[in-house]
Amino acid sequence: MRLVALAFVAVAALAVGGHALASSVTPKITKFRRGLSGFPISITAGPKRSLWFTESVGPSLRGGIGQITTGGRIREYRNGISGHMYAGTASIVVGRNGDIWFSESGARTSFLGRMTPGGTVREFRTGIRGTINDLTVGPDGNVWFTEVVSAGSRARPSGAVGRITSAGAITVFTHGIHAAPEAITAGSDGNLWFTENAASPTAPGAMARITPAGMVTEFSPPSPFNTADLTVGADGNLWYSDSDKIVRVSTRPDGRGGLAGVRSFSIGRPDGYVHAITAGPDGALWFAAQNETGYTKLGRITTTGRVTRFANGLGSTRGSFLDGIAVGPDRNIWFTEAGRSSQPAIDRLSLHH
Repeated sequence: MRLVALAFVAVAALAVGGHALASSVTPKITKFRRGLSGFPISITAGPKRSLWFTESVGPSLRGGIGQITTGGRIREYRNGISGHMYAGTASIVVGRNGDIWFSESGARTSFLGRMTPGGTVREFRTGIRGTINDLTVGPDGNVWFTEVVSAGSRARPSGAVGRITSAGAITVFTHGIHAAPEAITAGSDGNLWFTENAASPTAPGAMARITPAGMVTEFSPPSPFNTADLTVGADGNLWYSDSDKIVRVSTRPDGRGGLAGVRSFSIGRPDGYVHAITAGPDGALWFAAQNETGYTKLGRITTTGRVTRFANGLGSTRGSFLDGIAVGPDRNIWFTEAGRSSQPAIDRLSLHH
């Protein structure tokens, strides 16, 4: 197995909220490339002590699903997958019964796929009218997704949140959604939360809550909204990416149309775009950023707002992008690396070595 190992010492990149930053963490980075024939996109932990990822293969960007064990062995699955996969819309989650759910792009709309750990695929199209942006597993055990339906150049797009059962029955909720749903996650309060990016000057975006029964409540965003990912931290708060910032917010209304406990943290590079964020096994959150120069594209933020960036050596190839990030069954941080001018890889940051 051909791989590249990089070991380096984390360095403080900036001070946030009055915290002096220092780090003695010495992570080890291992890049796995053998067996990878396309560009990996989203990634999630799953069965067989493995991580599973969506993959875009060949000039036509044909979709595929990949499996990588915690030891770095990669296997790819394409049989039964008929759609294409693109960065930003090829999401993947593992259902409660261990099946892998993913989104694909067709000629006009997205659709959903379900694959058993053994590789048997079934696709679901009925009821989906637009582009699926994100997937998550809800507190009811169903898979939930965000959807945006384009209305052409003269009208703003419409948004929806959908739910699909393990049997493939799809229900779509549109009432109360006024912008473009992007990221979605299960909150600590038993509801699902999702971000709505601006759809027009009159639909500037929102943070929104949907109950398992489908009732939507929108809350005013704390700042101009340009979100890509959303997760729940070890503190029970919602954490989301907003361009070059990471924002923390509680699930409690503030009584003024917004949410309580809002605080924004800079990642230290104005031209960096935080694309993916996940809660780590160490109680902090880990994030991957894009379109930066001079810095590596991986970072860590504690629930008190202390940000650490890492010295050059990871993702520093010009044109590389870190699209997905997840905690593996081995409690290490795994992420996907792809780009037009760099060699694709699945990367592991070892926290326990």
